Amino acid sequence: MFLPGKYVHPERTLVSIGAKIIYLLQRPQSVTKLWNAYKRMQEDEELPMVSFDVFVNALCFLYAVNAIEMKNNTIRRSEHAKKNI
Repeated sequence: MFLPGKYVHPERTLVSIGAKIIYLLQRPQSVTKLWNAYKRMQEDEELPMVSFDVFVNALCFLYAVNAIEMKNNTIRRSEHAKKNI
């Protein structure tokens, strides 16, 4: 689920989902708004649907690699990620 493989579609991996989340974080957002924006992106781009659990796992992955942070009940790109994107 982390990287694509024989039985895992590339768009359903944590790396791919995390990249889309980083793209959506142009400004800080709540988890609910970010999830709704991600669902719209899935529909617009006709991507394979992922569950909220997988979405949260991608958020945890991004937090673990210091790409996002949570402040004032909103998720935002970390300062480290802003410099490298």
